Amino acid sequence: MDIEKTKKEYLDDVYQEMGYRGFTTEEIPRVIAKTGFMGALNKYTEEQLLYSIEDAVDEIMLVAAKSQIGREVKPLVKETLDLLEMLSDEYVAEVKEFTKTLVKKWDPDYTKLTPSEKASLEEAEEEIKKGEVFSENEVWS
Repeated sequence: MDIEKTKKEYLDDVYQEMGYRGFTTEEIPRVIAKTGFMGALNKYTEEQLLYSIEDAVDEIMLVAAKSQIGREVKPLVKETLDLLEMLSDEYVAEVKEFTKTLVKKWDPDYTKLTPSEKASLEEAEEEIKKGEVFSENEVWS
C-alpha cells in the first residue's frame, strides 16, 4: 500500500477518534498543531504508524495539555501530568479509569459545565446577542 495513503488514513482515524472524545472539527487541527504530531508522522512515518490510534490520541492530548501549562492549566494539573509520565502504561490506564469514575460521580448525567465549557457557552451567547449567527440555509448553501 502507498505510504502516503496509509498516512492519510491514519490521520483520518486520529481525527475521528478525537471527534469521539469530544473535540470539534475546528479544535482538532489546533490541538494537533500544538503537539508536533504531524512532524513525527512525516519524519518517522513507519514508527508512528505502529502506535494504535487510541495511543496516538492519548499522546496528542497529553502533549497539548502540557503545552498549555503556565497559561490556562492549574499547577495541580501540571504536577499530575509530570507524575503520570513516571508511571507505566498499565498504571496510567488505571488512573484514567479512576478519573472517569470520579467525573461520573461529580456529574452523573453529564450536565455540569467545566470552566472552559462555561466560557465557550458564554461566548456563544454573546455572539447570538450580537447577531453573529448563521441560519441553517447559510451554513448548508
